Amino acid sequence: MNWRDLFIEDILEEGKTYIENGSFANLNVTGEELNVTIQGKKEYQLKITYKDGNVAETSCSCPYGASGMKCEHMAAACLLGEAGKVQAAEAEAQTAQEPEVAEVQEPEMPEETAQVEETQ
Repeated sequence: MNWRDLFIEDILEEGKTYIENGSFANLNVTGEELNVTIQGKKEYQLKITYKDGNVAETSCSCPYGASGMKCEHMAAACLLGEAGKVQAAEAEAQTAQEPEVAEVQEPEMPEETAQVEETQ
C-alpha cells in the first residue's frame, strides 16, 4: 500500500506546508526508522517505522496522532522520508554510473637494467 493512502488529501496538503515552511528539525534516519520534530502549535515528536521499504507504523505526540488518528505531522514526516529515499536512490544510481578510475603506477625498473642504462 502506498503510504499516501493513509491520509486524506487535506492532511497531506497540510503536511506539505510544514515541509515547505521548513517546520521540522532533528531529522534522524537510521535503518528502518525515521525520527523528526515537527513544529506545529507546539513541537511534536514523530517516529515512522518502515518494513521492506514501506511505511509500517507512524506515531506522533500531538493530541490527534496520540489518539490513533493520522495527522498532518505524520504526513510531513512521511514526505521527509520519501524525499530521503529518493535522494539516497539518486545518489546510489549516480555512484553506480560513475566509472572507476584505476590508479596507474609507473613500473619499477630492476636494478640491473638501471645500472646498464647509467653506463651507456
